[in-house]
Amino acid sequence: MRTFLPTVLVLLLPCCRLSAAVADDFLDSLREADASELVKATRLETNTSNLGFGATFIATNLHTERLDEGAEVLRCEAVWTNGFCLMTMSYSYAHDPVFRARSPNEYDRQGNRRMSRPSWIGAIFSPQRNESRQELIGYVITPDGDVTAYTNSSTAVEKYKIGDRNSIYFFDRFRNVTGRGFAQYLKRIASRAERLPSGNTWSVEAVGNYSTWLDGRWAFKYEEGSGYLVREASFTPKGREKALLVVANSATVECPGLKIAASGAETYGDTHRTEIQVLSLTNFTSSDVIKSKCAPMLELMDAPVPPGKVDILDRRGPVTKRIRQ
Repeated sequence: MRTFLPTVLVLLLPCCRLSAAVADDFLDSLREADASELVKATRLETNTSNLGFGATFIATNLHTERLDEGAEVLRCEAVWTNGFCLMTMSYSYAHDPVFRARSPNEYDRQGNRRMSRPSWIGAIFSPQRNESRQELIGYVITPDGDVTAYTNSSTAVEKYKIGDRNSIYFFDRFRNVTGRGFAQYLKRIASRAERLPSGNTWSVEAVGNYSTWLDGRWAFKYEEGSGYLVREASFTPKGREKALLVVANSATVECPGLKIAASGAETYGDTHRTEIQVLSLTNFTSSDVIKSKCAPMLELMDAPVPPGKVDILDRRGPVTKRIRQ
């Protein structure tokens, strides 16, 4: 795949006292900070261009409605630049699945539970290609708890319309947990920014959404001196009193052109919690380096699969189509 990586100058963010600023000025500043995080190429002191970023991180998912399944741990790698993201996630699990199923449809005629879970997921978001790929492991669990695993049992591919960020939803969650990417959800600021006792931290509320169908109110605590790095965020849907989504993070990790939180967690309702620990953060100053970094990841995305082992979900039209190959 050949990817065009445009170079655009990043606007430097002015440092100001937001308690005296117009509310919309804060929203504009947050949008500029998010734009630079997505990379609109930064000019560095060395007179080289910052064309993209790469990160590795560990994510731990815990589903509170099925604690007996244990936690799932994802080792993730992402490469991104303006209009492009490539991400891979390798899964490991606390233990084998248990007999208790979440749905009656998971039981076969013999009373065994049949289910699958991912061992690897890859996703690409670009002007030419937008899709994800899952490698699944199938399991059969007897009522006595005996487990049989079938490695490489199937592959699931989902194709999305160009521009649909559902393909890289986990990358957007990574951005949020590490304090970035919130501007896309906001419509307007609903309160004046207030300085907290810590000095560099401010609080503000905003009206917006968390998805195309869920409107509500956001509350933020952010650090002005760290490029408007969000330290805490919560989203409360319209008509509800309790926050549905809560994000909190700590510490920082940075490279030329980008500063994010080093670790953090996202809690969704009473059912799901994700913890993220950043392992590395790198800036790329050469398109050749980006291509070499992406090459092995793309090989995994495009690896051949035996016939009859692929399920394709085509989400590019008004109706999702399922194709078995």
